[in-house]
This record gives sequence, structure tokens and C-alpha cells, in this order.
Amino acid sequence: MDTGLSPEDEAFRQQVRTFLREKLPEDIHARWKESGMIFPDKPDAVRWQKILHEQGWIAPNWPLEHGGTGWTTTQKYIFETETASYGAPPVIPLGLRMVGPVIMKYGTPEQKAHFLPRILATDDYWCQGYSEPGSGSDLASLKTRAVADGDDYVVNGSKIWTTHAQFADWMFCLVRTSDEPKRQNGITFLLIPMDTPGVDVRPIITLGGHHEVNQVFLDDVRVPQSNRVGPEGDGWTVECVYTPGHTSNHMCFALKEEKALFTGDHVMGWSTSVIGPPDGDMTAYMESLEKLQQRDDQVYWPTHGTAIREVQPLSLIHI
Repeated sequence: MDTGLSPEDEAFRQQVRTFLREKLPEDIHARWKESGMIFPDKPDAVRWQKILHEQGWIAPNWPLEHGGTGWTTTQKYIFETETASYGAPPVIPLGLRMVGPVIMKYGTPEQKAHFLPRILATDDYWCQGYSEPGSGSDLASLKTRAVADGDDYVVNGSKIWTTHAQFADWMFCLVRTSDEPKRQNGITFLLIPMDTPGVDVRPIITLGGHHEVNQVFLDDVRVPQSNRVGPEGDGWTVECVYTPGHTSNHMCFALKEEKALFTGDHVMGWSTSVIGPPDGDMTAYMESLEKLQQRDDQVYWPTHGTAIREVQPLSLIHI
């Protein structure tokens, strides 16, 4: 297939291939290829992400001023497809693609200075506290409550299906700080250290026998109000900085008209799709991606672990 890549982009592709051959540890590579899990275990994830960070390739979609790569859309596409084709483990999105962009947009200067470098370096490991036993798809019905007490919030409730909570140093969490007629109001975005007294992580073993998800109990957990991101009661807006839910990663690959931009074998997991243009016209394909990244209307993303054409509508949010 004529890739239509410029000489500079073809040279970049060869650079990525060389990097993967030389820098991805063989033991991590082998374990991931045999793994049936969504994410690699923490030791492998941290080790690989630190290698990417040392190379300066850990955050392709972050702004340059925060440590991003400055890559073009074509270069991002090349990196994603080459790492997927090689069988490299995906980057854990919880810090880099979820809470990181939230802190960039809504965090205080102190929060940005503390957390963003640590997220880039994988010095902090994150989990997401959104779903609850009675609030999954209907997230606005969440009941975990935070009550202001002096300079702190006191948090009580429970979160469930919390991926890698057993490894996490921090949880970014949605809590209810007030009851409002519109349920999306009165929700606040908090950063909770997982070693805080009152945080209890209990494993949920999947049918495949893996321990990836957990239930997290919060019993009178004191969280400094300085750990709030964005205004109190505006967490619903804050969390919409990134695309929530179990979707694939930042690249979107289908048009609003429900016609796929490409055909492919399968979405292998977070950021591990092996993809390409439907008719071999790479130039037109990349132009389509560029146009999508300039649009704010509704587009379609492949859902994690599903066939390419099984897509769900989501708003295009760049992460």
C-alpha cells in the first residue's frame, strides 16, 4: 500500500520502529503479548512509561509547555499504529489522559506545578472514582458525599469497578457536595490520596480470574479542600475535559454520518488498534483526521474491546 507519507514522516516511522526494538524490554513485551488484561500490571506499566518519558514520548497530546511532543496528527497516528503493531503495552490513561488534562484546564497553579510533572514521570499512579454500586451509566445519581468541615471535606461513600485502585497513590473522584434539582449540579471533583485513613480497597476478581478492578470504601475520609479541582459543585463540567467511560484512546476514527473512516481487524484495547484507511488513500485519511480535530460537533469513537464498526456516539474532546 502506498502510505502517502512524506519523507519526514517515513523517517519518523523508522525512528519509532527502532526505538521499540531497542528500548521496549523483552520481558515486558512478552508478558503483555500473553496478557488477557486491559492494562499491564503496575511494575511493567511504570517501567515502560518511564522509558517513554525519558525519550520525551510519554504525552503526545499534551501541550508543549506541559511536556508534550509537539507532534503532528500524522506523527501521532504513526506512533499509535507502530506501537500497536509491535505489541507494546498501552500507556495507562488514568493519569496522562484523564486527570492530567483536567488539572491543566482547571487546576490551581500549585496543583499544576505539583501534579503534572509527576504524572508525566509516572511518579504518581492514579485511579478513577466515578462509578458507584447504584450509579454506573447514570453517573449523575452518585451518592458519595463530601461535607465541608473547616479546611477539609469529610467524604463518605463507595466507588466500584475502580481499575487498579490496589496500586494507586491517588484517586480522582466525583463526590456530591450539595443536592440540587438538576442532579449534574452539586458534584465536585476531588483528588484523594489513597493512603488517607478511612480508604479501604477491596478486590473484585473478574470471570477471567484477574484482579484489575475493585470496590473502594470511603469512611470519614478527610480531604483538604485544596485538593478540589475547579469550583465546588461544578465537577460535572470539570470531568468533561476528557472523554469518560470505557472508550479507546485519544484518536477518533469515524465520521458523524456513522461511516467509519477506516477498516481494521479489531480494537485490541486502549490505544492498541491496528488501523488504516479504507481505500489505501493515506493522504485523504490524514486530512479527515485533521478536520475532525478541528470540529466540536459529535463524532464517533470505537468502544474498547469491540469490533471497529460497533461504535458509540461521544463528543469529540481532545486529550
